Amino acid sequence: MTLVNKLPVGSVALARRSDGSLWCLTGSEDKAALLWDVRRRQVHSRLPNHSDMITSIATSPNGRRWLTGSAGGEVSLWRNDPRPGSLERTHTLSGHTIGISCANFSPDQETILTASWDGTTRLWKAWIGREPHTFRIFRSPSNVPVDAAAFSHTGSQVLTGMVDGSIGLWSIARSNPERIWKGHSASVVSVAFSPDNSFLVKTRRPIYGVQTVSLSASLQNKKRKSLSSLFRPTASFY
Repeated sequence: MTLVNKLPVGSVALARRSDGSLWCLTGSEDKAALLWDVRRRQVHSRLPNHSDMITSIATSPNGRRWLTGSAGGEVSLWRNDPRPGSLERTHTLSGHTIGISCANFSPDQETILTASWDGTTRLWKAWIGREPHTFRIFRSPSNVPVDAAAFSHTGSQVLTGMVDGSIGLWSIARSNPERIWKGHSASVVSVAFSPDNSFLVKTRRPIYGVQTVSLSASLQNKKRKSLSSLFRPTASFY
């Protein structure tokens, strides 16, 4: 199934509502987000414009709330309106000084993660019915812009990828990184934890595959000078 947008799409999120309907939110260079009815393959509504092109979109695990981030540093929190296929903006998250590279919900849906090219990754408490507030700021070394970020499956750790090719591992309980790895020669544009507590990274530059690094082994032995890695020439990143 293909949904056609006239402008380049920078980010996409998909959610299924309790009534079984399937919805897709896309963000583009026109500063707007379009909400699609996937089954009908048509745009249902257009969200109010952001201050700049939309660079990140995410939905909560239960599909009831959405996040949009823009190149201007604006982050908006939306919730499903009682009307089918409608979204209502509930809050604007302010704090980043330049563009948002990544925004996401924690597995328990109570924390929001926003990463920015201003060199910070912010954690926000986002209980329903309350104003979101920042409770933790991760500052990358030398304020290197952050291009990617992800929660662990438990929500207790965050992984960040920086434009200088470094990767940071953070605990949500502390502001300083647990580990910083260096090795990539280009920006790390995507990071994700796997169920067995390893993570995958990918760079902007073409490489022979996806590097897999075991966190559990490396964290148990902090004296190790290097990480074991496996390159898979045929691997794909989804």
